[in-house]
Amino acid sequence: LSVSLFEDFLAALGPMVPRVRAFMFQFEYLNRSKMPSLGAFLEKIADFFDRAPAGLPYSMEPRNPAWLDRTYFEFIRERGLSHVFLQGYYMPDIREVYRRNRELVRGSSVIRLHGNDREGIEERTGKRYDRIVDDRADELPGVAEMVKDLIRRGVNVFLNVNNHYEGSAPLTIRRIREYL
Repeated sequence: LSVSLFEDFLAALGPMVPRVRAFMFQFEYLNRSKMPSLGAFLEKIADFFDRAPAGLPYSMEPRNPAWLDRTYFEFIRERGLSHVFLQGYYMPDIREVYRRNRELVRGSSVIRLHGNDREGIEERTGKRYDRIVDDRADELPGVAEMVKDLIRRGVNVFLNVNNHYEGSAPLTIRRIREYL
């Protein structure tokens, strides 16, 4: 978390900065040897955002399932940050995380449908992402309901779909649109 490095990044983006709707800060799984606790993580995040350029749309994606609790969601709400709901890897189902913290989600939110098995999807698709190979029809209606609920509540929603989620991001997006 280097403010000067981030400022260099913003300078490189130049005139695109006002068009960015979510600067996503993705953090790997931080075990206790890397980060002793959620509290320590939030202290570092607070220090970074206290010094980072104000007024930009910042979004957080911590990949520590145990950290997605009321303390975390209250912190980001108070700081004017948004959460990135990541569906994939070892993270808990985004619909359940949202249900538990729904009243704390305000402003904007990012939903990332990422998938669980990048290598497996790439092998099954032959790296041609023109068909569904990991059908998630059991999840998609709930994701669409989550999007609809966020919108009804006045939350700006940004949906990010990866080819590794089902095998074809464009086809997944088409399926979600049908549910919406």
